[in-house]
Amino acid sequence: MKRIAAVAALAWLLAGCGMFGRDDEPDDEVQLSPLPALEDQIKVVKKWSREVGGAGKKYFRLVPATDDRAVYAAAPQGRIVAVDKESGKPLWSKRVDAEITGGVGLGEGLVIVGTIRGDVLAFNTKDGNQEWKQRVSSEVLAPPGIGAGRAVVHTVDGRVFGLATTDGAQVWTFREAVPSLSLRGSGAPLIVQGAAVIGFASGKLTAVRLDDGRLLWDLTVAEPRGRNEVERMVDIEGRPILFGNVLYAASFQGKLMAIGLRDRRILWARDLSTYNDISVDSDNVYVTDEEGNAFAIDRLTGTLVWRQEGLERRGLSAPAVLGGYVVIGDSEGYVHVLAKDDGRLQGRIKLAGGPVRAAPVAEQGTAYVFSQGGNLAAITIP
Repeated sequence: MKRIAAVAALAWLLAGCGMFGRDDEPDDEVQLSPLPALEDQIKVVKKWSREVGGAGKKYFRLVPATDDRAVYAAAPQGRIVAVDKESGKPLWSKRVDAEITGGVGLGEGLVIVGTIRGDVLAFNTKDGNQEWKQRVSSEVLAPPGIGAGRAVVHTVDGRVFGLATTDGAQVWTFREAVPSLSLRGSGAPLIVQGAAVIGFASGKLTAVRLDDGRLLWDLTVAEPRGRNEVERMVDIEGRPILFGNVLYAASFQGKLMAIGLRDRRILWARDLSTYNDISVDSDNVYVTDEEGNAFAIDRLTGTLVWRQEGLERRGLSAPAVLGGYVVIGDSEGYVHVLAKDDGRLQGRIKLAGGPVRAAPVAEQGTAYVFSQGGNLAAITIP
């Protein structure tokens, strides 16, 4: 069963990489496993939902972003919206003549997205007016990181661009070689302490200065191993996370790793393969792998706290912590609720819009979930 799940997941991942054309995605022939029984039924409430745009490509995972006022989301067909966090009522909506593939980046009063043509577009958070547009080297598949006057954009060809948030002007560029075969995605930059930390398809985690793009340090999270190019794939697809003074990062067919930020000392590492974002709280690191397992790993020691295998072969999203629970989307549009302390399945809700592949965004008792079909919903657990 585990081998079948891994092969099915890899087939979907490779459908988005250079082995296939953009219009050559396979049909949904992979059979999902049945819904597991719930051990304890809890109530999951949908506060509101709103249609943002039509269905997009399977490999696009356009994660929403939030500030004090609004939730911002972008649909592949070119629509960008801001909706009120509490009511779901629209604040503004914009359309662009481009297929949006990377986003949403949020910061310094800007909403920033990237397109399949390599355009980076910035909009004012207050009214949605477009502030600037800049062309970079290739398709943008990751949310830009924003801070200290820079929008940091990672393109699919392994380049990273530092753009001025004032007008989009290119200030610097950095490049990491891309393997001949990699997943259809790019690591989202983390902005921290005057630097951008970026994961690459080479398995490297790299920090560059925000002001001039100069290399500060790099560290190998996963070494390519294997007899062929598929086995040697070690992409870091998810955004690294900083909790306290510890960086957490994970790679495909590699490791989950905790790294001291000051001295880049590896505090612990364990074998674990994921192409999703990870989530961290004061207790644990939460991860979903390509087979459909969910894990909680003690963030201080790296020891396994729990493993939930009941969602195998359901095409899981990244996890998000919502109070005492962990919420995870799947390829049928369900959001599953797991107990944070032991991983028990305790509830679920099915949302409109098909698969949930983008990571939910959870804050202040509400999780914001964006489906592949363009439905943005807010859910809570009373």
